[in-house]
Amino acid sequence: ADESVAVARELGGAELLGISRAIRALILMQVRPAGDPEVLAAAEEAAATVGAVEGWWATVSRCLLAYAVLGAGDPYRVRDILMDAGGDGDLSRVQPSMRPNFFELLVTAALATGDVADAERWASQALALADRLGLPVQRGAA
Repeated sequence: ADESVAVARELGGAELLGISRAIRALILMQVRPAGDPEVLAAAEEAAATVGAVEGWWATVSRCLLAYAVLGAGDPYRVRDILMDAGGDGDLSRVQPSMRPNFFELLVTAALATGDVADAERWASQALALADRLGLPVQRGAA
């Protein structure tokens, strides 16, 4: 992951560097203890790298920050991040095949804050989209 960040830095472009940093943050999330501040710092750096760029990789980089934020114990911020990056309650800026995963994250965050109604709404959206897509992994996430 560190090598991909170095290569992306050499090649230039905020989106490539941002998604490389976001993937690095996801890897850190898997190998570091829960709540490790380096994970959140890496994900924040990835989102900051893409800034307000509107491309697909930039949107994913901003959305992936929500995983690190939840891992850091801030479920309220997860919703704000995904609504901002996703554009709306349908996450219309996010590629459809990725939406069920982010809806699942919204469900987890809503349950963590005690908002069962929102959790049910996000779960329904995830399930409906996953069924429409017909992709088993997304159905599993829903």
